Amino acid sequence: MRTTHDLPCACELSKYVVGCIPLDSIHMFWWRLGFLDQGLSQPEVSIKEVMETISKRFEELDVCGKFTLKTKLCEIAYPDQNSRCPPPAKVNTKGAPKKPMKTNPRSTKCDPSYWEYVDDFHSQQNSNSSVRHSSSSSNQPNPRMMMPMLDQFQPFIHNFIDNIVDVEADGNCGYRSVVGLLGMGEDSWSLVRTHLLIELGIFS
Repeated sequence: MRTTHDLPCACELSKYVVGCIPLDSIHMFWWRLGFLDQGLSQPEVSIKEVMETISKRFEELDVCGKFTLKTKLCEIAYPDQNSRCPPPAKVNTKGAPKKPMKTNPRSTKCDPSYWEYVDDFHSQQNSNSSVRHSSSSSNQPNPRMMMPMLDQFQPFIHNFIDNIVDVEADGNCGYRSVVGLLGMGEDSWSLVRTHLLIELGIFS
C-alpha cells in the first residue's frame, strides 16, 4: 500500500490511535477526495438537455465527425448490435504447435528421462568430435619443403613463404629481387633501377 498507493500499511496503522491518523502520512492525492451529491437523490433523471447538446454538436461536425458520433451513439442505443464480431475460428496463441507423437499403444517401453536425453546428446557430440579429429588427421597437408634461411624470418609468416631466393649481394640486391620476382632474371636489375630513377624524376 505504501509503495503503490502511498497509504499507510497495516504495521503503520497499528502505531496510531483509532481515528487519529496523521494527515502527513497520506499522499496529497487522497486529501482531495469528495463525496458530493451528484443528483442521485433527485426523484427523476432526464437526458433532454444532454441530447440537445449532442444534437447541436452533431450539426456542427463534418461528415466524418457525424459518422463517428453516430457510431458511438449506436453502440449505446443498440448494445446487442455492435460492429465487433468474433473471429471465424478460435486461434491458439499460446506456445508452438505440438507435433503428434507416434507411440505404440501395446508398447511396454517408457519414455526416456531427461538424463537419458542428456547422455545421448553428449555421446553424439563425442562421436562427432572423434570423426572430425580422424578426418582432420587424414587430411593433414604435406610437410613443407626445407628452405634455406627460413629461420631468419618471424615464425608467424613461415606459412606464407613459398620460396626463398638468395640473390647476389653486390649492393643491387633489392633490384635483383624485384626482377627475379618479375621473371626477368637477376641480371636485368639495371632496367628496374633506370625505370625507378625516371619515375622519381617525374614526381620529384
